[in-house]
Amino acid sequence: MSSPDTGWVAVGFGGDGPLMYGADIVIGYVDARGAHVEDDFANTPVTHVADTSLGGHDDVLASAGLVTKEGTTIEFERPLAAHDTTDQPIKAGQTHVIVASADAKDFMSYHAGGHKAVALLDLFNGPPAAAGAGALLPDHITDVQIMLATWMAILLIFGVHGVAAEWAEGVPDGPTPERSGVAVALIAVFMVVELLALVAFAVGVVKAAPVWVLGTSLAVGLLALAGILVLYSHAFVHWEATRAERDDGIPW
Repeated sequence: MSSPDTGWVAVGFGGDGPLMYGADIVIGYVDARGAHVEDDFANTPVTHVADTSLGGHDDVLASAGLVTKEGTTIEFERPLAAHDTTDQPIKAGQTHVIVASADAKDFMSYHAGGHKAVALLDLFNGPPAAAGAGALLPDHITDVQIMLATWMAILLIFGVHGVAAEWAEGVPDGPTPERSGVAVALIAVFMVVELLALVAFAVGVVKAAPVWVLGTSLAVGLLALAGILVLYSHAFVHWEATRAERDDGIPW
């Protein structure tokens, strides 16, 4: 267990609460004489004492510690099984774990200004495995994000193709939609925005950006795509085609 604090570091296993009551705690600090590690029990919600003071045994089998400019690290060994009433067994599955640290080099000072955390951990299986080297897509993006990015890219390609094909065909016979320069310019701007959003999403995937960054880039891209569809339908689609599809029940 490691902490940026330079005093004691502690970890507690199990306990029914409230707070840390009932937790099996290992606490240690390092001074000029070396590492000092003790097996404690949380006898109240906010205090802990050595197992030996409650009729139990100190079940720390081996320990070591080090203090550097990065903080304090304590290593220890203890049995998985509980040998007395002041111990909590460590079993397969989720284990309630509490951790805390402080700058004081003793066993009893409160962690005011220090660090603390609570977690459910599977101490047998460890954290989820990282994505394998050379994986096409990392694990931190969801299927929905992959789907949205894919459809954005596909629709952007179709949109560019449709605009290019419309201009290449020239002016058809009959009434044509009114292509204002403003509409065409806005379509071009929205296409650039959508392309930038896709690039931002791709860079975020590679660099494991936070979820909000990935979600925001996709949201901006989808808004740009919506703007492209609306402007394209007004500036490039013939009103006769729109009316025919509406009459045929096609819900464009």
